[in-house]
Amino acid sequence: MSFIGGLTGLALAVLLGVAFFKGSFKIDLRKFFAITSAVLLVIAAQLLITGIHELTEGGFLPSSRREMALVGPIVHNDALFFVIVIALCLLLLVADRTKTADRALENLAGPIRRKALAEFQRHRRWKLAAASASFLVITLVTAELVYSRQAEAQIPAVQVVPVKGVVKIPAAGLADHKLHIYSVETGEGVVRLLALLDDTGTVRAALDACAICGARGYYQDGRNVSCRNCGAAIVVRSIGASGGCNPIPVQFVVEDNALTISESGLIPSTRIFKK
Repeated sequence: MSFIGGLTGLALAVLLGVAFFKGSFKIDLRKFFAITSAVLLVIAAQLLITGIHELTEGGFLPSSRREMALVGPIVHNDALFFVIVIALCLLLLVADRTKTADRALENLAGPIRRKALAEFQRHRRWKLAAASASFLVITLVTAELVYSRQAEAQIPAVQVVPVKGVVKIPAAGLADHKLHIYSVETGEGVVRLLALLDDTGTVRAALDACAICGARGYYQDGRNVSCRNCGAAIVVRSIGASGGCNPIPVQFVVEDNALTISESGLIPSTRIFKK
């Protein structure tokens, strides 16, 4: 399916590029440069917002949960900027009027008029092809974006009850290499944990929260996990390291085929999930 999707995307890209070039060949240059300037502004805006997000996540700029919730999805939503760029190109083709060409044809006669009419119709067909390809690309990208949102659905938390001050999570349940969320009821409140195996078979576990975005939690996004608040992608192997939007580390050991965590070590983290 990935191979078929790649070939389809490549074919659409070629069709869109050729049709747009042919269809916009006689478009008024003022309109053309106005649209291309808008495209450059969109790209510049994306770069600016990306820079703000990365500097904030790196701790060089002050951050807040609200700021990251606004900036993060924009930065990590490449489909949004792609659709805007294609929509601007589509607008250029649709907004181009043909009244001038109609008036020019009225002043021609004979073979010259037929030649000009054939050229005009060929130009219009390329415009129609480019507009159709643009609409199809926008539709497919939007559909993929909506479909991908299903992966962000909240993962049901498995309830874990501490026994004699120790939280034990069976390691066998992590064998699928998928993200698992656990809810632990401590004496001071509820704490959510996340755990999964990385590609080396090493257990990775942390709080289902980060120091920047709070307790919004994470979801699995392919081979990585992503923050629900700002969309930052977290490499699985980095879970357990502090900083940025990484999940807040917890102390644990793996023994007797179980992930073992001290309940007393989780109690200070209950304040994060009470906010």
